[in-house]
Formats: sequence, C-alpha cells, structure tokens
Amino acid sequence: MGESDEQFLAIGDAIADQLEEWAGLKDRGRVLDVGCGYGRLAHALQRRSFHGRYLGLDILPRHIRWCQRNLSGWRWRFRHMDVRNSRYNPEGRLAAETLALDRYCSSADLIVASSLFTHLEAASVRHYLSKFVSVLASDGAIYASFFALNTRHEGAGAGEKVGVMSFAHELGGGGRFEYVKEPLRAVAYEETWLEERFESLGLEVRNRSYGNWCPGATGDHYQDIYVLGVR
Repeated sequence: MGESDEQFLAIGDAIADQLEEWAGLKDRGRVLDVGCGYGRLAHALQRRSFHGRYLGLDILPRHIRWCQRNLSGWRWRFRHMDVRNSRYNPEGRLAAETLALDRYCSSADLIVASSLFTHLEAASVRHYLSKFVSVLASDGAIYASFFALNTRHEGAGAGEKVGVMSFAHELGGGGRFEYVKEPLRAVAYEETWLEERFESLGLEVRNRSYGNWCPGATGDHYQDIYVLGVR
C-alpha cells in the first residue's frame, strides 16, 4: 500500500482506537471490513483484546492471499470479491452495482469502510451503502471514510487547491475527482449529497470527524470519518 511497516501498524491502531471510541466496537462483536487491504485493522485487532469474529473483503487478490497466509484463524476470515474497479481491479468479473454482500456475510455489528468510498463512483457508493444496511445488526454501526466537500472547500470546484487537493473535475452524481489520468484514485462527494444518501437508507450520522487533508480538521486523521447507525 506504499507505506512502511511502522505506518501499517500506526494506521491500523488509529482505526481500531476510533472504532472503540466512536463506533462502539464490541469485544465479542462481528466486524465486517470492506476494503481490508493488507489487513491493517485485522492486525491491530489481533494485538488487542478483541475476541469477536472478523471478516475482511477486498477486490485485490494479492492482498487477500497475504492476509489468508498470515492473519487467518477460526475467528479471522478473508475473502476476495472479484468486483470491477477501473483503477484497482479493471478485469473484475462483477460490476460494483451488482455486488450481493450477503454472499459473504449474513449479519455484522460493525461495518468498516476505510478508504473505500474515496475510490468509487456515485452509483457504487449508493449500492454499497444499501448493502451495508441489509446486513447491519439493528444496533450496529457503520464506520466509513470520505472526502466530504462542504463550506470548507469553497473554490475547490473552480480548480483552486483547498488543503492538499482541489477535486476540480466532475465525476457526476455529486462526485468530483482529483487525478485526470486516474479518476478513481481520489474521489470526493458533496456532504449534502452524502447526507441525502444516508437519510434515504434510514441512516443517521452518530459521529463525524473531519480529516486534515483540508483546513478545518477536527481530528488528526487524514480522511473525513462518519459513523452511521440506523435511525
């Protein structure tokens, strides 16, 4: 993932800390980690007092194979989703809008989507969120990161750099992207658009912490963190 061993450990620990503090991570809960990568969160949870069940899903087979070799156990499972993404898995067999998440997980107390929605088109964002709701326990929570555009980013749409990125290019459906040659490398959405999607699915924002990719951060993390629950 382009990070050192120290960064791998630090990022995993930071997410685990946020899950405990903001999202009500249960010691014996069921965690679904969508976009688990090389298992940063799983590795962090294995180094602390988590005794629940964990399922990590990712569209990158190399990452999943590494996790299966190094992190698997009877409570720790990793599965490959062959979902198409123009940057990360262009030859994927399944369109993101057809993903049936219940093929992999019937119910979860906590769903984690760290740096997932920052690489998806609008239709995929809507679909993933709806599938999260379909497997989320009634008292469960969704922890998700975004690049959320609001009044902190005035001028970004005109190409003016706000923080480290400008998101000057329209993706459609409320989305904007940063890199012309790789649109899905970094995707942002209007916060009002995101809130409308949450509301349409019966979700409410329980916690929100803006990341330091842009001025106005409320936390020391990079992306904008939302913790969602069923109303």
